[in-house]
Amino acid sequence: YGIVSHHPLVDLLYRGGGLSGLCYQMSRLAASPAAILDPQYRVLAFEQARAGKLNPDQVALLVQTAVTPPGDGDRAHSAQVVTVEAEETQVTCVASPILVAGRHDGWVAVIETEHPPHPHDLAQHRVVVEQSATIVGTEMLRMRSIEQAEERTRGDFVHALLHGRFTTARELEARASHYDFPVAASYGVIIADRLSHSTQPESVSALFQYAKAAARLTPSDGVVTLATVVGDIVAVIRQGDGGTRPRS
Repeated sequence: YGIVSHHPLVDLLYRGGGLSGLCYQMSRLAASPAAILDPQYRVLAFEQARAGKLNPDQVALLVQTAVTPPGDGDRAHSAQVVTVEAEETQVTCVASPILVAGRHDGWVAVIETEHPPHPHDLAQHRVVVEQSATIVGTEMLRMRSIEQAEERTRGDFVHALLHGRFTTARELEARASHYDFPVAASYGVIIADRLSHSTQPESVSALFQYAKAAARLTPSDGVVTLATVVGDIVAVIRQGDGGTRPRS
């Protein structure tokens, strides 16, 4: 059954099915609701099975209640099986941590809504989550690599804007068109420092989260916001209005 579960999941990974595709396949294999969550128990993908009544918020709470975070020395994807209360009934959560190169990237989970669950069903759910954990972790690693590459490219553009490092107007316009950045508009620049006092990877990651949050603040049609990390500061470039000013 492990081989039967492994093959369709790997095929989806190879074809770029994404987290939603992998979660759908998990639910299909288990014939039960399945979810992929990040380390903070936020649902990244959720697939309902049959005529279920669970929603992502309930699943997040169930998994958070049921599982024990992996220890520092854990390297294996070991499933946890816990029965918890949900909507005045009992469900069984089968979950496994996603561990890639010693890093905890979240959880994969299958929720068995039948109570009491059949032991054979639980055994199959355990296989599904343990097979899925490594494959989902690989997809997360691929997505993170793409996001980091895009972030570095955007950071290079913002850095060049702040320091006026474009050699010609044509070079500026070519780079700006990729980000739908109107070069004739008016902009304000905000520099935020002292957000982190450490060079640890976790602190660097936190800076990038600040930048992403800044880019999403007060969205407005036709107004561009670019934010990135430059060294140990967060730089935000915000368009002043939706219009453009005449070229001088």
